[in-house]
Amino acid sequence: MKSKFEKAMEMSDEQFRRLFGYTKKTMATMVDILRKAYAAKHKRRGRHSKLDVADMLMLACKYWREYVTFFSLANEFGVAESTAYEITVWVENVLIKSGKFGLAGKKKLLSGENLEIILVDVTESPVERPKHRQKRWYSGKKKRHTIKTQIVICAKTQVVIAIFIDCGSTHDFKMWKKSIGAKAMSTG
Repeated sequence: MKSKFEKAMEMSDEQFRRLFGYTKKTMATMVDILRKAYAAKHKRRGRHSKLDVADMLMLACKYWREYVTFFSLANEFGVAESTAYEITVWVENVLIKSGKFGLAGKKKLLSGENLEIILVDVTESPVERPKHRQKRWYSGKKKRHTIKTQIVICAKTQVVIAIFIDCGSTHDFKMWKKSIGAKAMSTG
């Protein structure tokens, strides 16, 4: 019986990228890194997961790409809700520690090295209504409670430099100034 990952690898390159947000080559690199980390983690002992490492990566990618609930992921992959959360955190930590999948960050943007033009975009994602301080999260534009995500990209290399998150009521330009925009504008 084929795993979910093996079935996904049979898709065309375009469909695969649309589904996961990564190319097959990038996903294969991620799986190799995760397999090594998983083997090191369970070198002597430890309870092995129900899921294969590749399926763990798929679970995490589905969370990052679609922002579905852990309850939904748990039902789809046949694990507990807390396990789905722990898998996602573990995959994130391992990939960040590998050094191959981190973002350049705020310092690179402020230093201005190899950056000619940067692109900034803000998107809003709906969230559940918070119990406290609801006004901060309410977006008048979307007429619901949202979270705003600002993405800063180098136009030349098309590399994501930084990501910033704020409440739904924050204006886009105010978010830019609050994050790094004011410092970047004064240095440039």
